[in-house]
Amino acid sequence: MPSTVCSLHATAQARPFYVSATVCGSLMIVRIWRVDADRASPRLLLEWDVDLRGMQSMGSQLDYLYKDLGKETMLFEFKDGYYTAPEIAASVSVPVARSGSNTSSHTYNFLQAIKLVEMHRKVVELYKGTQHLAQQINEHIQHNERYMHKAKRMQLDNLHERVNLKRGIVEEHCQRLRDAVVASEALEQELSTTRELLYSMNEQVDQVQQERIHDLADLYPIAHATTMDNAYTIRDLHLPNTDYRGFHSEDVATALGYTCHLVEMISFYLRVPLIYPMIAMASRAYIINPLAPDVDQAIYPLYGKGQDAARLMTSQHLNAKRPRDTLLNLLTLLWKTSGHY
Repeated sequence: MPSTVCSLHATAQARPFYVSATVCGSLMIVRIWRVDADRASPRLLLEWDVDLRGMQSMGSQLDYLYKDLGKETMLFEFKDGYYTAPEIAASVSVPVARSGSNTSSHTYNFLQAIKLVEMHRKVVELYKGTQHLAQQINEHIQHNERYMHKAKRMQLDNLHERVNLKRGIVEEHCQRLRDAVVASEALEQELSTTRELLYSMNEQVDQVQQERIHDLADLYPIAHATTMDNAYTIRDLHLPNTDYRGFHSEDVATALGYTCHLVEMISFYLRVPLIYPMIAMASRAYIINPLAPDVDQAIYPLYGKGQDAARLMTSQHLNAKRPRDTLLNLLTLLWKTSGHY
C-alpha cells in the first residue's frame, strides 16, 4: 500500500513552505468490476484513488444513514466506525449527539489534526521506547541480581571455608591442649612420685650419713682427758690446744693426722667443702693453701688452727667453741650429726 505526504505551496510553481510527516500505508486504489454472464472477462466500472487520511467519518451505526445515502455509495468499515468520501459525507445529514453538560469540545483543522497525529505517534514511540528501556532495565536488574546472588554465594562459600579452616585449627589446638593437660597430669603424678622417692632417698641418705659419722666416731673416739682439765684425746692421744710442752712430738703429729682424716671424712659425708683442703697421711699429713700464688709453696705441714672444724660446725648451724679447741668442736659435731650420742 503506498504512503502519503502533505505539502503546502504559496503558488503552483513555488517550493512548499510546509511538508507534513509521511503517513505510511494510507493511499490505495479501489477498482469495481462488472461480471456479465455472456462475457469471459470482467469489465472495469470504477477506479478510485483513495487516501485514507482524507476519508470522512460517518459514525459507528448505519441505521440513520440508509435513507440519505445514494444507491451507489461506497463505505469503508474500520474498527472505530464507517468512513466515505468527503463530498458524499457533505450530502448526508449526520445527527450530532449533544452532551448534557455545558462543556464545549475543541475543533481542529486538517493541519492541527496532522500535528496531533504526529504528536500521538511520537508519544506512542516514546511509550514504546520507555517500555523497551524498562525491559532492558529489568533484564539488567535481573542479571545484576543473578550476579549479586552468585557473588554473595561465592563470598558465603569463602566464609564457610575460612570458618571450617579456623574450626579445624581451633580443634587441633584444643586437642593439643587436651594432650598437654594429660601430659601435665602425668608429669605431676611423676613429679609427685619422684618427690616422694627423693624424700625417701634423702631420709635414707641422712640415715646412712648418720651411720657413717657414727662409724667415724667409733674409729676415732674423742674423750675427755682424765689427767688434765679442759683437754681431750683422740684414740688416746693428746692434742693440746696451744702449749705442746710435756707432749711427745710424734704423738702430737699422729693426733693431728687422726684429726685431719676425721675432718676430711666428715666433710665428705656432709658434702661440705673445706676452706683449707688437707692430705691425710697420719703423722705426715699436709694442708693446702688454695690462695698461694706458687703451687710449690701451697702445701704446708699440718698444723692445728681449727679452721676446718669450725667451718664444718657452721655448715650444720652449730656454734663453734674457740677455733683451737679442735677436738671439743669435733666431739660436739659428732654428737649432733651421728644421732647416736
